[in-house]
Amino acid sequence: MRIASQQSGIDAGPMIVGIMGGSGSGKTWFAERLVEILGDKARIICQDSFYKDLSHLTLAQRRQVNFDDPKSLDWAAFRKCLAHVASGRVGHIPKYNFATHTRDEGQSVFEPREVVIFEGLWLLHRPALHRYFQLAVFIDADANLCLERRVRRDTRERGRCSDEVTAWYDERVLPMQRRFVDPQCRQAHVILKAPVTELQVRDLAERISNLCGEL
Repeated sequence: MRIASQQSGIDAGPMIVGIMGGSGSGKTWFAERLVEILGDKARIICQDSFYKDLSHLTLAQRRQVNFDDPKSLDWAAFRKCLAHVASGRVGHIPKYNFATHTRDEGQSVFEPREVVIFEGLWLLHRPALHRYFQLAVFIDADANLCLERRVRRDTRERGRCSDEVTAWYDERVLPMQRRFVDPQCRQAHVILKAPVTELQVRDLAERISNLCGEL
C-alpha cells in the first residue's frame, strides 16, 4: 500500500517513523514491539545494516574501528535506501556480519508497507535526512542501563568478553553518544525515558495509526 507523504518533495510512499537513542537504550525492542502491535502494515529497517564493509582490513584492524562514530556508516547506501522506501519503492539492505565487520554476499530486498520503522543511532544526524521522517522518537536512557544491556548483547551475540565491552563503552561509546547521538533529541517529535513501558509502546502505536489515517 502507498500513502501520501506529509513531507514536501517526497513522492507518495509509506509513513516513515524513526526510533533513535544510544547503544543499549532499547531501540530494537521498541521497534519490534511496535511492529507486533501494528501487524502486517509495518516493517523495520535497522541502520546498523549499513555499516561500511571492512573486508579490506585485517581482523585486528577492524576491531579497532570506532563503530560509534557516524563515519563508520555507509551514508550513501543508507540515504539511497531511505529515499527509495520513503517514495514507496523497493529498498536494498546490505547483509552486515557483526562478527567479522564485513558484508556477506548479496542484499536483502525490502518491500515497503504502510508504515516503515527505521531504528538506529544517527537517523537525524544529517539534516538532509530530517524531511523523510513523519515521526521521530528519541529514547533517553541512563548510561548504566545502556552499559548493562550492551554487555549482555555483545557477550551473547558478538563473542566479546564483558571487560572488553565495558572498556570500549567507557572509552568510545559514551563519548561518541554524547557528541553525535544525544543532540538529535532536539529534532525528535517524542522523547521517552528508558526503560520504555508497554503502555508507552501502545500509545505510540495508536498515534502512528492515527497519523496514517490522516495522510
